[in-house]
Amino acid sequence: MTSVEAMVGSSDAVYVGRIVRIETPAGEESKPVYDRTSRIVFAVSETIRGPKIRETVFLNRSHHSDLDALRDLKVELLYAIGQGHRGWDPEKRYVPVDPAPSAFGTYGYLHSLAPIKEAKSPDHPAADFDVASDQGRMFGADLSVVRSRKDILKRAREYQRKHPETVGTVELGLPDGYFDLVGYHNAFGIVALPKTAETGVTLRRIVEEPERLLARYRPRDWAEDRNRLVAEAVRVLSEFPDPETKALVSRIADGYRSPGGGPTNGWTTDEKVRETARRVLDKWAGDGRS
Repeated sequence: MTSVEAMVGSSDAVYVGRIVRIETPAGEESKPVYDRTSRIVFAVSETIRGPKIRETVFLNRSHHSDLDALRDLKVELLYAIGQGHRGWDPEKRYVPVDPAPSAFGTYGYLHSLAPIKEAKSPDHPAADFDVASDQGRMFGADLSVVRSRKDILKRAREYQRKHPETVGTVELGLPDGYFDLVGYHNAFGIVALPKTAETGVTLRRIVEEPERLLARYRPRDWAEDRNRLVAEAVRVLSEFPDPETKALVSRIADGYRSPGGGPTNGWTTDEKVRETARRVLDKWAGDGRS
């Protein structure tokens, strides 16, 4: 799963629009529907990142009854184009072809901006896409749940204004209960976050006060989820070797407890958390960053 900011930050282009035509290239008509490549024409209503264009074309290399439904229902979509990361079109369903892939990346990513009301029945052709798009919900890079078209686009635009350059991503594991807030359910799944200073701040907050995040979904086993969450945040902080992060990771490796028994009191006594912190310190030392 990707956050709004990771989607924008790791993309060469991000567009808002709708599928308006589905074309079958010559030579594809005789193939079975499930093996037929189609050209999907996407009309652009807003350019968030990348060259401003009126429409773009991508290929769909599998059965496309869901895309037929998205076209017929005029569903508003985000279409992101880039090199891709976890959660991006592993089957290469949305490969950009016009403008040429050399102008952009080689992967495409589609996400609806609102629930598809007509797809409530699991038999509806757009039902699987609606579920895959989490009924229009996404995570923010601060791990908040972004629930509306307005808020998704606001975040995307604000991120683009602040970070117009393409950045890499980091991947944070979260407990399955937290993913339930958006709709995705897979034990300790992964969310992609942009590799920016703001993400470093978010990760330090998780390490220092994990209960704030855990309280959003009330885990069955607080201690287990807390320790795993903190260990994950510490692991990802290895990508942010600034002085404040180094000091925090060093305290964890030493078994630091917060003064006065604050919310972080006790979690660093978990050996797995401390061992993760030690591995991060060793990594920095090996990279010459200690």
